[in-house]
Amino acid sequence: MESISTRKREHSQHTESKGTLRLYEQLVVLLRTRNEVKFLCNRVSLSLRACIVVELALCGAIGLKEGRVVGKDNMLSNPLLVEAMNKIYQVQLPPGELMYRLNGEKRGGSIHMRNVRLRVYKDLEERRICKVENRNLIFNRITMSDYSIRIELINYIKEYLTCSREIDYRAETLIVCLLFCSAMDSILICMTEKEATTSSAHICRIKERYKAKDAHGSGSEAIISSVLGALLNS
Repeated sequence: MESISTRKREHSQHTESKGTLRLYEQLVVLLRTRNEVKFLCNRVSLSLRACIVVELALCGAIGLKEGRVVGKDNMLSNPLLVEAMNKIYQVQLPPGELMYRLNGEKRGGSIHMRNVRLRVYKDLEERRICKVENRNLIFNRITMSDYSIRIELINYIKEYLTCSREIDYRAETLIVCLLFCSAMDSILICMTEKEATTSSAHICRIKERYKAKDAHGSGSEAIISSVLGALLNS
């Protein structure tokens, strides 16, 4: 079991923290204990594209028009987000379908974002956050260089599931992706029995909300709801 510290870290001691990572980078850190099958269109691959779409929605770079995702004027500097925006400008799709098409699934491969995992891993390695070992032709092994970031993320998820009464779309995106990748147990095992029971009840409420067919809210909220619902209903 991992020892979880709830004390605040001195940010001057670390060059990176949870707040400096994009959603898809946070997901990689939380999934680091997994040997990942390196096949196209697996669950990790799709979850990374889901995080990219949610990230764009949260920063106001995309919106909905007649049920389809459209790009807005927004200054982006992150290469992956810029590439995703360029794909969105090419074709307007419903949020759930957009996620699959960015992943190279279904028809219309022209908007497939290629080598996303490789690019995310490379960037995290260059920033000395994690190390990716090519174990063989089937598996990658991800190990942490800066373990404090993973601890910070686990505490973030734990606090949200046990204490929060307001919706945090970043936390819920990570939770849904962890469920989709069958990796939520690695977070629950870090909790006390009482915390795990409370968290499991909260997770059930999250699943029920997003599994509903109707998207919740408007604009970015509806995009996020559709993407997370598509993962849970797949």
